[in-house]
Amino acid sequence: MMIREILVEPQHIAWLPWAVSYFFFAGIATTAVLSALAMRIFKQATLQQELIAVAIALSCAVVAPIALMADLHQPTRFWHLFTVATYWSWMWWGAYILPSFIIALFGYFLFLFRQVRSKTTYFSGFALNTFRILALLTSVLMLLYTCMEVYKVETRPLWHHHWLMPLIVFSALPTTALLIKENIQLRTKQSLNYLRRWALVGLLFFASSVVGLVLSKGETALQFTQLYNQNSLSFFTALLAVAMVFSGFIPSFALRMGLTVLFGIAFTWSVRWILLIQVQSIAKYNALANPYSLEWNADGVLGIVAMIGLWSLVSVVIWQVLNTTEANMLQSKECYDE
Repeated sequence: MMIREILVEPQHIAWLPWAVSYFFFAGIATTAVLSALAMRIFKQATLQQELIAVAIALSCAVVAPIALMADLHQPTRFWHLFTVATYWSWMWWGAYILPSFIIALFGYFLFLFRQVRSKTTYFSGFALNTFRILALLTSVLMLLYTCMEVYKVETRPLWHHHWLMPLIVFSALPTTALLIKENIQLRTKQSLNYLRRWALVGLLFFASSVVGLVLSKGETALQFTQLYNQNSLSFFTALLAVAMVFSGFIPSFALRMGLTVLFGIAFTWSVRWILLIQVQSIAKYNALANPYSLEWNADGVLGIVAMIGLWSLVSVVIWQVLNTTEANMLQSKECYDE
């Protein structure tokens, strides 16, 4: 009898937590833009409330490309995307889509900010509507580019399926809606309850997408079962979704806002962690799992903390600009009344 042994090596994790950070901030930014436009189109928000939603989008849009460039590891790779035309690559298209999205969003924020603090003029109104349209178009392109960067990997059945886009969008929408709602109530003392309904609808569509993934045929369903059995993060994500639903019944505003934001951010982050990191632990061509351990270095915990810290810093700067402007406007009004 002849015994043959086949030795295999675990594959390295290619998409690191930097990519999770990018998908997180890009998801919040794009859904915040879409939410701000929907609030305005259906005339359910004032310009100031729309501005708060756009400010949240801008704070995330500034951080997202930094996480993406960190995932590339080589700055020259980013530069080559602009100097070498590769039309067949979604990454090449993304090198133009991402800056266009940030520029459109910055213009949207700037002219909306001008509308809030002063009277409407023909030029500012036309410019604002123009950047609204550009922000809408670039947001859709951002979602398409972000999803296609993962979808194109055909060797990963859990990435190469039609439920990927709904999973990415509807895992970010509930968190975005609750972030906008709580920040609007914090700044204007007004509670937009329909935003909580948007969050619940988003969670419902996310659950439907997961069910659709479970009912898929072939390797997709098989690998989803493997992914579900190999880690407990799926149970934790489901608990976070339930906690988001019941956090709205907390009577204290400060406690409700803190827990809602915490649960929402953890929910969106954990979904992206499962999609990007945990899926890579499933072997492509053999039966050996690819283990991954989160380390305390720049590619691990320190990188995650750095991105969250940068987001906090950018958010503080944007809110401080809004607060200073509102204070100056109030002081000018009091002087005028006197």
